[in-house]
Amino acid sequence: MSDFETDSISQDIANATQAAEYIKQDKGINPNYLIPPFPFFDNAQNREDMAGFLTSARVVDCCAGIVMDAIRESGHVDDTFIIFTTDHGIAFPKMKCNLYDTGIGVSLILKFPENKRKGEAVDALVSQIDLFPTLCEVLSLDKPSWLQGTSIMPLMEGTDIRVRDELFADVTYHAAYEPVRAIRTERYKLIKYFDIHESFVPAKYR
Repeated sequence: MSDFETDSISQDIANATQAAEYIKQDKGINPNYLIPPFPFFDNAQNREDMAGFLTSARVVDCCAGIVMDAIRESGHVDDTFIIFTTDHGIAFPKMKCNLYDTGIGVSLILKFPENKRKGEAVDALVSQIDLFPTLCEVLSLDKPSWLQGTSIMPLMEGTDIRVRDELFADVTYHAAYEPVRAIRTERYKLIKYFDIHESFVPAKYR
């Protein structure tokens, strides 16, 4: 049976069941041993919220482990490019849906064969729009003419210390229409709030 002939539905159900059983277990983190992230006050409610977040992160870690186990069992761990990322900062005030670093800074973990920087943290500016061109380079695919972003492989190979000089970020609509734009460099950030505007403010990627 080939990889494409496996019973993927049964596998999905089994994996979801395994994750649910994990969540049901007592995996709570004691809030008494936590300090809430800046800029929150260190009080009981904020410690409990942070403990809930870390408990959720632990569940995500377990689920990522399920995926990694499946890749190993399939025999494709040595020919798979794995990307783990998130879409925004923590769902706390001044973080998610804000353009501070606490809002646009996300998790990005790469695992691929012969990674020269395995286990290292990379401090260079990168954007999620850089992932598409990165995969194109790894797979030797022609990049579409409309493609934005820059491959981050020079960072992974240690041939360069940066691939871009700035990042762009935006929020247009979340709970309400609230257009905000930002540009971030290694040293500076400019955030522009369009609180007063006479027409729609288009978002670059919406």
